[in-house]
Amino acid sequence: GALLRYIKETQFTEFSHILSIKSFDIDDTMTLDAAAIKSLELFTNTQDNTSYATLLDLLDEAATPMGSRLIRHWLANPLTNRDEINQRLNAVSLFVDDTMLHQNIRSVFSGMGDIERLITRISMGKAKPSELINLVKSLELLPGIKSNLVPLQSHFPEEIIERIDTCEDIIYSIKKSIRNNPSNVIGEGMVIKPGYNTELDRLMKLIHEGDDWLNRYIESLKQSTGIDNIKINQNNTLGYFIEISKKHIDKVPVDFERKQAMVNFTRYVTHDLKQWEGDVLTAQVQILEIENQLYSSILKELCEFIPILQITSQSIAILDALQSHAYLAERRNYIRPVIRDDNAFIITGGRHPVIEAINSDQSYTGNDIILDYENQRILIITGPNFSGKSSVLRTTALIAIMAQMGSFVPADHVEIGPIDRIFTRIGASDNLVAGQSTFMHEMIDAANLVNNSTEKSLIIADELGRGTSTYDGLAIAWSITEYLHNLKQPPKALIATHYHQLAELEEMLPFCKNYHFTIKFVDDEPVFDHKLTKGATDKSFGVEVAKLAGLPREVLDRSRLILEILESKAASVNPESLMSKKLVDIITNKDGQFSIDNWFGEQEKSSKKQFQAQAKKAKSMKKERREETLSKKDKIIAEIAVELTKMEINNITPMDALALLSKYKERLETE
Repeated sequence: GALLRYIKETQFTEFSHILSIKSFDIDDTMTLDAAAIKSLELFTNTQDNTSYATLLDLLDEAATPMGSRLIRHWLANPLTNRDEINQRLNAVSLFVDDTMLHQNIRSVFSGMGDIERLITRISMGKAKPSELINLVKSLELLPGIKSNLVPLQSHFPEEIIERIDTCEDIIYSIKKSIRNNPSNVIGEGMVIKPGYNTELDRLMKLIHEGDDWLNRYIESLKQSTGIDNIKINQNNTLGYFIEISKKHIDKVPVDFERKQAMVNFTRYVTHDLKQWEGDVLTAQVQILEIENQLYSSILKELCEFIPILQITSQSIAILDALQSHAYLAERRNYIRPVIRDDNAFIITGGRHPVIEAINSDQSYTGNDIILDYENQRILIITGPNFSGKSSVLRTTALIAIMAQMGSFVPADHVEIGPIDRIFTRIGASDNLVAGQSTFMHEMIDAANLVNNSTEKSLIIADELGRGTSTYDGLAIAWSITEYLHNLKQPPKALIATHYHQLAELEEMLPFCKNYHFTIKFVDDEPVFDHKLTKGATDKSFGVEVAKLAGLPREVLDRSRLILEILESKAASVNPESLMSKKLVDIITNKDGQFSIDNWFGEQEKSSKKQFQAQAKKAKSMKKERREETLSKKDKIIAEIAVELTKMEINNITPMDALALLSKYKERLETE
């Protein structure tokens, strides 16, 4: 109320279209915070902050501006009430099933103007006459819409068809007062319809007859004076005047009053001309005043119909949004989701709606996401870079939002229990203005999802803990996953990660399951099938993705060598079967909680000696075999490999590394 009063006092205007203030219950809609809206690219993309390649850009197939605005509102506020969601889905199903009805309704909507915007302009006294005529054209479409939908009103949200008023009184009020093709300049007599006001009609007749009088007067002057080229002109200084050339100056009557002498002619006025001009000017002023008064009173009269117009425009917006959902479903081959009354969320053949639409010339590999809640609530998703982990996370969230908007979804089958909130931890970004580093920003998002999620929430997290050291990040990701799993009201969660050790959580947490994306190699080139399958993987193939990105061969070869060295060093601390069942007791504390210190410390003690012994034996055997078969160049390569293994990489500068590479290359070339 204070805000409305402030606007009223500073903008010097009334807001008769704002009829009431209503409270907004957040429990009725899914909560999407700023992080979720940004990372899911609902309204703007993260590349150039435009609407291209966003969910809104895809969803908005509305035929009217009101429908477009409502789709945006629905996208920001998906429903959580199962019955309300199904009401929308029923209407979309009707349009999908009855193609003829859908085409007719969409065609009618495409000819409809922005009624909602016109209501505001009318209430503020800013509507132009041509806009009122356009409003009439839009309102005249309403009876056809209503007659088509009344027999089917049970398929639509409650009372939506009944709330459409055919607005005959509004149409009559405008058509009786405004010309069919009015001027937008009020005061020239070309706005108000003839017959609406007697005094305005008299003045307009005087103006029109005045033109005829002026023509007759010129002819009478020509006859009385004998001057053939006599003219009557007008300017802002003299008003109307008679122009006579110098060669006819001796014929000028005595009663002509000279006003201005020019080089070739002289200007005069007469009593009759001044009297006629006075009548015309008076009429023009009166027309300006009367037409302005009449138009203002018409707008005020229309303000009385604002409640009816608002209810009608809201109903039209809902119908347009629903037919837009149907239009999208037909074009994109979407299916109706099943809305359940539990916490399950099951997707079969789910597709990312935006990626699929942008790459329409390519086939999209659908994936299954099983969060049945009773058996699995947390999915640990591993796999190579570039395989589709981030896409499947976003796909899950976007399908949930679309379903709860009342839209069909891109999948083979979907069952969803309404979600109260979607939490996202996606992307590396900072907020330096607020003093937040990339990792701090990530941890704030993590704290938000840990502290505020419920059993009806959905969490999608991509690379938890990646903004810090490997062990710190792994410890945090492990602990967060474990904490979410053990909550009294645990949420559903998808966690994509390159911390392959998290896959061991499946053995410790009964509702946590592993899924992964695989990679194949054809002629040493990686091939991604983007198919999510059960189980875990222990490879990321980052070097192969770097190769696809175009990094130089020298960099890639060096990367592979360094990777082998690092993996061999890490094996003593982090062997492949790090979390076998016999180690579970060692790495958990007395409360049964995971301890990262115990994990690495105890595992190093229990495996280091054995690993070193095996490595020493293997090294000896390899040496014996190689001495028998290796050429001199092979021996040099082996020597270089040994030197590299012993090298402290962290202490080498880039310049030193280049010098060593040059040295090794020279040694090989001399052979």
